[in-house]
Amino acid sequence: MEESIDREFVVSWGNGGNCCACRRVTERISIGSYGDYFCEICSANERIIRSYVHTAVFKCPENSCNSRLSFREHLLRRCCNAAMRKANASISADDIAQQEEFKKLKNQMDLLQTAKEEEKAAKRKMDETKKAFDDATAEYTKKNTNREKIENELAASFSEAAISLQNKEKQEDRRFFCNVCFEKYDGEDRLQCVLQCGHPSCHKCLTTLPEKLCPICRKPFQDENIIKLFYN
Repeated sequence: MEESIDREFVVSWGNGGNCCACRRVTERISIGSYGDYFCEICSANERIIRSYVHTAVFKCPENSCNSRLSFREHLLRRCCNAAMRKANASISADDIAQQEEFKKLKNQMDLLQTAKEEEKAAKRKMDETKKAFDDATAEYTKKNTNREKIENELAASFSEAAISLQNKEKQEDRRFFCNVCFEKYDGEDRLQCVLQCGHPSCHKCLTTLPEKLCPICRKPFQDENIIKLFYN
């Protein structure tokens, strides 16, 4: 059964008026083909152009307070003690069930609102976390690239140092090799010797040269000019 309120309780008509047939007000109002207002009950037998929620304002159902009530608030009778006593005395099982259903719907709406707010907070946190992750990734990539650069430079430095050391060792090793046969000096026939010109060679090469000329500067010498070097 559709609920309705007598027009005597209307304080302000809002966006409509009372039903032209029964003179009462329902939560939704309809406009007929001739522009007349019809309540939800009477509109069933009329040609309706459109229907919408009535925004009429109502006074206390017991006329005991100055409250201004919506359609649903007027029916719930919670504006003052007098209205509540009358409501508790006349409330039906259907009314109780309806109130419980209304409370349940309101609770679900509150839960939905809370869920939306929590979702927004979680989305905001996710965005902040993602930004922090992206920033950390960029910083790591930068540090990683710098570390690889330093490692490559260090490896190149080690390689250059090793080559330089090898060249130096080779240059130093030349002092221990004969300038003629390129054999390493020893304590026997390859004994290191030096001529009066200061150039070294092994004893065997100097004594077997077909011409007694220094292999380096071509200065003549005699066997008695060969100076043997001895190392302890």
